Amino acid sequence: MSQETGSEELLERIRKIYTSLRALRKELEPVLLDEMSEARAYRDMALACKDPETRWKLVVIALDSILHREIVWSLYRATLSMEMFLRDLETAPPVYEDLQSLLERVEIHKEIEELAKANYDDLAKFAEPGTTLRRLLEMLAREEEKHYSLVKSILSKYGGRESG
Repeated sequence: MSQETGSEELLERIRKIYTSLRALRKELEPVLLDEMSEARAYRDMALACKDPETRWKLVVIALDSILHREIVWSLYRATLSMEMFLRDLETAPPVYEDLQSLLERVEIHKEIEELAKANYDDLAKFAEPGTTLRRLLEMLAREEEKHYSLVKSILSKYGGRESG
């Protein structure tokens, strides 16, 4: 495959992701309103309830709902940020960097990805098992593991620089 053909395929992938992100962000708006309402409602119910068992269940739902609300807000902001990045990527020509310099920078990030995974694994231990927070932290650890693998594959492509 020629460099030009690969570039066109990359641009098409970027455009497809951009379109999906815009649609996702639009769909997140009503979800965000729902999560805001739910977090407040369960908080209020937990504060009003006298029965300890029921109150605890309402607390768990309220805590998860607060987290859901914040995650949806973050997703909304993240999709907007990703759209802007993809727009820049689509319109800006690549800046040609010395390959050796790029590989050195990628190599540094291999260690950063390992550290990030370890940090998320450690943080997950603080969250109550079975909660949204715990599952989120465990998922972030797996994401860092994925990044580590991608970094290793980049380094491997250019002469087997990856180690470990």
